[in-house]
Amino acid sequence: GQVRVGALNNELLLLAGGSERMRVKSDGNVEIKDGDLIIETAGHGINFHAHGGSNVNLLDDYEEGTWNPQLGGDSSDPTQSYATQNGTYTKIGNWVFLSFDVDMAASGISSGSGNLELKNLPFNKDAIQSYGVLFTAGYSANLGTDNPTDAYMNANSSFAYLMKRTNTNTGGDDYCSASAITNSSRIIGSLSYRTA
Repeated sequence: GQVRVGALNNELLLLAGGSERMRVKSDGNVEIKDGDLIIETAGHGINFHAHGGSNVNLLDDYEEGTWNPQLGGDSSDPTQSYATQNGTYTKIGNWVFLSFDVDMAASGISSGSGNLELKNLPFNKDAIQSYGVLFTAGYSANLGTDNPTDAYMNANSSFAYLMKRTNTNTGGDDYCSASAITNSSRIIGSLSYRTA
């Protein structure tokens, strides 16, 4: 193969193997013709509007993947098996966006106890204990009155407490109960939070 650097119409071209791979255009834009931009050293990334060597605008992480969501209690977990247990995530910088679908099987009831938790999150929350999470329940079934509407996460935790609205006028919340998990209980939703 070969590597050639040339210019055309005030644009810088990078060719490899006889084909154009990258072009620096006269308007300042950089185009990658074929392939990906890969940063191989951890801690480095793309810095947007860097000033004075600051890394406050550094995008140094992007990741997509799957995870294995679980429902449990902070005292004991339900023991029935899952009919569906799907989760996906996208992590951009220090924020993670999760979607999940958990559906309990229709056999072997052994409800958990304590407050209901969404467990086994793929990333721990940051060191701030707050309601700094965004939760949406797209669908829930067979949970009695414990249909989750909000979530709460402790600092550095890998689980989220699922909350229910107790007063629609004041917006009051309370913990959902793990004992509400029965045969065919199902929750489909999404969760996003700042990671450690």
